[in-house]
Amino acid sequence: MSTVDRRNDPPNISKSRSTLGNHMIEDEISLLELWDGLVTRWRLMLAIVALGATISIVGAIVYTNSQEPEFNVILHLLPPKHQDIESLYLPTVITRGPTPTTPWTPRAPNVIAVTTTDVFGIFHRYLLSGPLQSKFLAETSTPLNFNVGLDIGNLYVSSDWHDPVEAKNWAIDYVKFVAQYSISQILANLQNSIDSRIRVIQHSLGFLHIVANKQKETEIIKLNEALDIAKKLNVVEPITQTPLPPDSVPLYYIGSKAIQAQLDVYVQSKPPLLHKHGATQLSIQLSQLREIDVKPDGIRIVEIIQEPTVSQKPIRPTAKNIIGIGIVMSCLGAIFLVFCMFYIQRQRLLTKNQHRE
Repeated sequence: MSTVDRRNDPPNISKSRSTLGNHMIEDEISLLELWDGLVTRWRLMLAIVALGATISIVGAIVYTNSQEPEFNVILHLLPPKHQDIESLYLPTVITRGPTPTTPWTPRAPNVIAVTTTDVFGIFHRYLLSGPLQSKFLAETSTPLNFNVGLDIGNLYVSSDWHDPVEAKNWAIDYVKFVAQYSISQILANLQNSIDSRIRVIQHSLGFLHIVANKQKETEIIKLNEALDIAKKLNVVEPITQTPLPPDSVPLYYIGSKAIQAQLDVYVQSKPPLLHKHGATQLSIQLSQLREIDVKPDGIRIVEIIQEPTVSQKPIRPTAKNIIGIGIVMSCLGAIFLVFCMFYIQRQRLLTKNQHRE
């Protein structure tokens, strides 16, 4: 009788074998055995899939009816033309460069330059302001937010809403709100620049008048003293014969008649210092600056393209997608559930057979 050498058997391999139907039961489940287990429970799988499909259909109907389609609205913006900000050019033209004042006072500063690029850049900066957008939303009770971006260098404002017409109107209102705020800030800065230039010119003119008047008073005193000396010495006509060098000849030598004539003319004339340092030109510019009236009327710093780009956002699945996904998930769930039931039943049967042996 032959014997079996069990020492050659690999360790940790289960020796228990039994029969379930026509297949051998081992620790590993064969694909054929698994297929048979799924086929025998096809009714259960079909019921699970049908239940999942029903739930998906009901869910798709409820979701579709309860959700409105949402649209993405893009409002395109363009920079202004030169004629749109024409009234802002006047202060810059008047004060194109720093105006010399006096040797003792600073130059009058430039009024800020205003160009279409400058004003559109200021508008863009305020358009990106979160606090400014929050202020607009609070004041107008607008139920959405705005996104600002650049598309190939073109500025735009976008928003998402179920009604594209409402979204467009709100976006236009927001752009106009920011534009008005930007214009007010530009005009305020421009007025501050004008006021600063006015203050420097006023200071220069005031200082110049003080120095010129003091110089005039000194010259009048000098002429009066020479006139008194000439009268006391009875020098009426100029003394032409004198051994003194020209720069050392006393003023009374020209005679009281000439001194009196110079004094009368000097008293009636403006101090020469004012003419020397351009007091007349400063006064003219001061008058021009005071006449500048910066108003927002007729100023436009952005051009709005009234026809926005509207596209429906794919933010929610369609009814077909919901039903399709539901059926697929139901099939996967049914297969998983049936597999778990088959595996538990198989393990129980295997355990029972092992106890019998």
